[in-house]
Amino acid sequence: MNNVLSPTCGDPWFDEWLGLDDGLGRSPGRVFRQPPRTEALLPPVKQPTKLADVQELLQQAERLFETLGPRLPRRINEEELGDALEAIRRMIAELQPTSSIQARIWSTLFWVSAHALRDFLDPP
Repeated sequence: MNNVLSPTCGDPWFDEWLGLDDGLGRSPGRVFRQPPRTEALLPPVKQPTKLADVQELLQQAERLFETLGPRLPRRINEEELGDALEAIRRMIAELQPTSSIQARIWSTLFWVSAHALRDFLDPP
């Protein structure tokens, strides 16, 4: 009789995996090592952005910022919204993905609302 516990299920593939060692302990099993990669790791390719979709997104952002502008303090309207529109136009010229442009619009809305709330609660 053997005192060593060795679980088996009869499946050769599963039994092979049970015999592998993680390399950290002192078990007598084989250490599983992944074979080295032979192909070069390339950075992910950016998806091309459709110009019509991006132009429509720019128009929507301009309309949104023009609607918000008169309701905000002048400093926020001129600086933050103006800077955001310049950045969005630059992103479109650089053919950035639509998701990046949308993220810029959402982050602008967040910071504009935070700064407007701060100005409202603590006027200069």
